[in-house]
Amino acid sequence: MHEVRVGIIGAGFIAQQSHIPSYLNSPSTTIIGIADPDTRKLDEVKNLFGVQETFSDYKDLFKEPMDAISICTPPKYHAEITIEAANRGLHILCEKPIALTLEEADKMIEACKKNNVQLMVGFNYRFIKNHEKAKRMMEEGRIGKPFFIQGQFASTGPYGDFERTRNSFYFDPIGGGGVLLDSGSHLFDLLRWFCGEPKSVSAKIGTYGKDIKVEDVATATLDFENGCIGVLTCMWTQIESWSVMGSEGFIKIVGSEGKIISQLFGPSLKYFSKRSKICKIRGEIELTPRGFDPSIPTRALQKSWFDEINAFVEAIKSGKNVPVTGEDGKKALGLVLKAYESARKV
Repeated sequence: MHEVRVGIIGAGFIAQQSHIPSYLNSPSTTIIGIADPDTRKLDEVKNLFGVQETFSDYKDLFKEPMDAISICTPPKYHAEITIEAANRGLHILCEKPIALTLEEADKMIEACKKNNVQLMVGFNYRFIKNHEKAKRMMEEGRIGKPFFIQGQFASTGPYGDFERTRNSFYFDPIGGGGVLLDSGSHLFDLLRWFCGEPKSVSAKIGTYGKDIKVEDVATATLDFENGCIGVLTCMWTQIESWSVMGSEGFIKIVGSEGKIISQLFGPSLKYFSKRSKICKIRGEIELTPRGFDPSIPTRALQKSWFDEINAFVEAIKSGKNVPVTGEDGKKALGLVLKAYESARKV
């Protein structure tokens, strides 16, 4: 297969920021069409990207000849669309969270296995280069035996355009809303990626920013099978300054001989090891993967989206497994649901 024909379902933020530009910049893909019931969003993608084949009903998009789809809809539609796409023999890149329930996730995974198609879940933070470097350094024993990991995700989220998002799924308690499901999904996946499977999860949630029916701040603790203790914090904040809030997103790993702090949105990490000759002289050092400029932090996030899309396309072309599977999505969702269950008992 030399070219992958792709359809995109959902034309909102993540489609416009990630999927559409990444597919357009890939020499191996052609966007066959984009579907969304909101005609204003379809007009936006026509004007911004020049994609003229648009559909107000995704079932009409399915009539077009395609090899794969990206699902960029609110989470409550993920299962329905994934199962229909799998039954049509299409490979699927589904945005996080994979679904709203583990039962839905199981049905999605089973439909893809039955039809021999790939199911990848959109955890693009795995593809941020400083996180990849941090994971390699940890696995190489550069900080000794890890015993503590902390992840924090702080952003304006839907508060950044509240007048537009106030009636969206972000604030729907039964439709996939809340910062723990939205942003926390990324952190649960990242902490699993770094440390393996947790044995237990406990959490607390709260609402402080606006009069909404879902949480806008959450914290969770995890006990990992490898002995690591984990802490996760996520929040939607009304502090819009990137320079102020950029450092509030991070992955921190502490080991018996050092530590790594990796900027959540990229592009750099800080490192200290008591065995390092350089650290003995300079103390904590900052490392930025080649090709990135610390003064332009958004490039790392943008590159992660492209690398995620490229990994999906290459898996389809090669027949190899996708790097972030439906099972990965299910396990992250399971941790989110356990966190909500714990929070309700507090």
